[in-house]
Amino acid sequence: MYTCLPKVFGFINMYTTSQIQIESNLKTTPKQRWENNKRAIVTLQELRASGKYPTSEQLITLGSFNGWGSIAQMFRLNPTGWERTAQVELKELLGETEYNNAKASTLNAYYTDPAIIRSIWNVINKTGLKNGRILEPACGTGLFFGGMKPHYQNKSELFGVEIDPTAAAIAQYLYPEAVIHNSPFESCQFPDNYFDLIVSNVPFGSLGISDPRYDYLRLKIHNYFLAKSSDLVRVGGLVGIITSSYTLDAPGSQRFREWLGGKLKLLTAFRMPNDTFKDIANTEVTTDFLLFQKIDDEKEINSAKWLFSNKVNFDSQNWQGVGSGETTEVYLNQYYCKEFDGRKYDLQYKKLIDDNNKDANYSKHFQNKIYTDSHHLLCPIGK
Repeated sequence: MYTCLPKVFGFINMYTTSQIQIESNLKTTPKQRWENNKRAIVTLQELRASGKYPTSEQLITLGSFNGWGSIAQMFRLNPTGWERTAQVELKELLGETEYNNAKASTLNAYYTDPAIIRSIWNVINKTGLKNGRILEPACGTGLFFGGMKPHYQNKSELFGVEIDPTAAAIAQYLYPEAVIHNSPFESCQFPDNYFDLIVSNVPFGSLGISDPRYDYLRLKIHNYFLAKSSDLVRVGGLVGIITSSYTLDAPGSQRFREWLGGKLKLLTAFRMPNDTFKDIANTEVTTDFLLFQKIDDEKEINSAKWLFSNKVNFDSQNWQGVGSGETTEVYLNQYYCKEFDGRKYDLQYKKLIDDNNKDANYSKHFQNKIYTDSHHLLCPIGK
């Protein structure tokens, strides 16, 4: 069963001036993240006790809550320094049960940079979908809701699912017209073919999820969110998720990709640099943004373009201009392989052009070799 939190007044949007302060608060030091989280919890408790609507200042305080994944060190056994003080204070604020819930969430509670969210909405809006019935599973405080342009947000029905009770309660204050369920995603019961769009930065890792409907697929948590979303979205609707690169790359996920390809067609994919979440979530991880559309016609199946993954030799120095230059053998989804092959020598070509800029024919020769198609691999979304 799930809990729908009571609705109150409030409104946060990334296109308002208050969001500038919130974004700054989200991208700060671990110690300051803790202070921001503490203030948000105190404010939440005060609002619950008083029954009052939050002020604009209180909304900024609530919106600056950043989850627990980016400050997981404060939950260690016998921490020192500010982490020790923070652990004691948090136990007093939350009580044993909610403290343990917060501790358990550190594996997956990594929030998304608002700048990335705005780029994702730009990609989604280019498909023609502007508003509708929208679900954000693992919504945290509802950052994807905040990334919608206000006139699209006002015309939409918003639904969120969040397992952390603190984040879920904050999301309900920030987005009072949304329906926020404080529950694990696997426990939420929505009708199939119900949503126009499902968008999220889903939890990912080796953890499995128990759900009788999907147990036979033996899915990791990130693939489970995608599988369930594929049933909840309507035909023609969209699923846009940030997920582990293993969804597309891992040979062990090929069976799942084949299953998924019968339900969704891949519209576009972007492989993000591993430092994309460093500023806001204090973590480095390789992720993809994948945008799918629900299909019901076999003629629309396009999984042949993204079903398989190939071994490639990845040289970090030639690719990004940093690192030792040592070659590593990795699996890469076939969707990215053409671009990988086309771009892997670009930095070398550009250096040769710069070093020989007085020879027009020499420069033109290597200029023609530079990959000019759309970039989806280790680059900003939508660029």
